[in-house]
Amino acid sequence: MWGNGSFDNFYNDAPWTVPIDGAVTYALVQIGYHAGDTLSHLIVDEKRNDFYEMFLHHLCSVLLLLISLLSNQIGIGCVIVYSHDVSEVMAKLVKIFSCCPYDYATVTVFVMMVVSWVWTRNFFVTYLTTLIW
Repeated sequence: MWGNGSFDNFYNDAPWTVPIDGAVTYALVQIGYHAGDTLSHLIVDEKRNDFYEMFLHHLCSVLLLLISLLSNQIGIGCVIVYSHDVSEVMAKLVKIFSCCPYDYATVTVFVMMVVSWVWTRNFFVTYLTTLIW
């Protein structure tokens, strides 16, 4: 997103691409996190009107990482999940600040969350998708 690498490196030595250090660990941790979210959504959480949409979201997250791990294209899966994690940090901070009496901080972090969400999930992922295809 802000580095100087090239997305063309995803396909170097394909299909025997050697993942960078920590990529497999990151993918496995994310698989565990999203699988836990999926189970929690199915078993613990109350059924809301967006139940099926959120279940599809959780299922797609797990499948993205599993398929990229099994097909030895872990770089693509990790970059997509990481780009979503950037905006998730801000979303969690908004939830924390909304429970505090600091309205200015809440609004500031909310604006930062919206900007990061629009950038990572609309522009960056669209750009990445065009490079992958």
